[in-house]
Amino acid sequence: MKKLFAMLTSAVVLTACAFSFAACGDDTPKHTHDYGTQWVTNSTHHWHECKNDGCDQKEKDKAAHIDNDNNGKCDTCDYTMSVKIPVASVELSQTEITLEVDGTATLTAAVTPDNATNKTVTWESDKESIATVDNTGKVTAIAEGTAKITATADGKSADCTVTVTAKPVPVTGIELDKTAITLEIDETHTLTATLAPDNATDKTVTWTVAPSGVVSVENGVITALKDGTATITATANGNSANCTVTVNAPLTNAQVLKFLNDNVLLNAAKNCLSSSWEVNNENVINPTWYVTQYGKNITNANVVLTYIKAENVYFIILCKIEFVTPITIQNIRNNEIETLTYTRLYRNIIDPTIQAEHTDLTNAICDKLFGEKTNAARYIIDLGRTSTNPQYGDAVSFTVIEIIDIYVKEKSLTISDDGDDIKLIENINNSKYYTYGEEKNVAITGEKLENNSAPFFGNSAD
Repeated sequence: MKKLFAMLTSAVVLTACAFSFAACGDDTPKHTHDYGTQWVTNSTHHWHECKNDGCDQKEKDKAAHIDNDNNGKCDTCDYTMSVKIPVASVELSQTEITLEVDGTATLTAAVTPDNATNKTVTWESDKESIATVDNTGKVTAIAEGTAKITATADGKSADCTVTVTAKPVPVTGIELDKTAITLEIDETHTLTATLAPDNATDKTVTWTVAPSGVVSVENGVITALKDGTATITATANGNSANCTVTVNAPLTNAQVLKFLNDNVLLNAAKNCLSSSWEVNNENVINPTWYVTQYGKNITNANVVLTYIKAENVYFIILCKIEFVTPITIQNIRNNEIETLTYTRLYRNIIDPTIQAEHTDLTNAICDKLFGEKTNAARYIIDLGRTSTNPQYGDAVSFTVIEIIDIYVKEKSLTISDDGDDIKLIENINNSKYYTYGEEKNVAITGEKLENNSAPFFGNSAD
């Protein structure tokens, strides 16, 4: 009966169980068996090769593990029977990572269920030229690109995409385009920082200033706040460069006028007079300056001046000055000047004695010819030196000159002779006169500079 039962059992196992054969006998239970998922400890068996004489249930030298007494061991070979639990899933700690060349990261594989029979994980990279992985899950970046890392356990797998980027190139040096600058209050200047090498990865520059309060700096743009000196520092990756900033208070009109009078006035007079005439600080007087400015630089100027040639011989002159190289505020502070060119726009002779004697007549004529004005400089030239009127002040023919901030005008006329200035004024008011010759009208360009402590042209930017 026992033999018959064994044969029946063998037939059932042949149809219901997965086959995996291993030696059974004296080495039991050291050998291993691969059990299918159908295994239970009672009445389900699998075949194994049996050479032990104790295996009395044989079919072509194969016998079934049988556990009739339900003690978890084969009744024949004493093998401890257990069920194989397959891996259900593999999950990685990260599914995407980014590394720089030569960078590393370690992936962790979680295998479920926890009691799976075979939880051994194998690792593989699909592009080892880009990223490699060892048997612990450590990933090493080799070159720029993308690779896929796969972890496999018992036929189940999970992937992680590895993106490899270039290794960063650090900044090794920094230079500024200026190491020292001078600014006026409210003036701005932009510093430019050049980093080395050109292909540095992170080109972030940090700007600082010390001491605070003299200037401010933001992204290299310096704004002058008050008189003083400060140091601007640009830093990148621990490398730094400095620029010293000196801030001056704005120049005043009086300072600019002094510079022009000290450095330009006499040359203007010399170039507008005969080369044989002596020109000095005593005989060049009453200059009035008009300047043309670009930013805070003077590009051109007009000056009206008086030149004393003799006791009663004065010349009124309008001269145009062009600065081949514009005059900067720093030039003025340093009392430096470069090449200039001069052009005489107007010149005429006057007699201060005649001027004093004919002030009311001068104003009356100019009012009639040029219109009434309160701030005009007016001069009269007595043309009365004739055989019948040899002395100045007895003429009826005059030339008048009027100068305001935009022009110099000149006109000549003859008034009916009634013997004195009062009658001449009456006649000019009654139109008992006639004009002759062309009226001269010479433009004055630029803005008049007043001799005061106001900031020179305000705080205009460069």
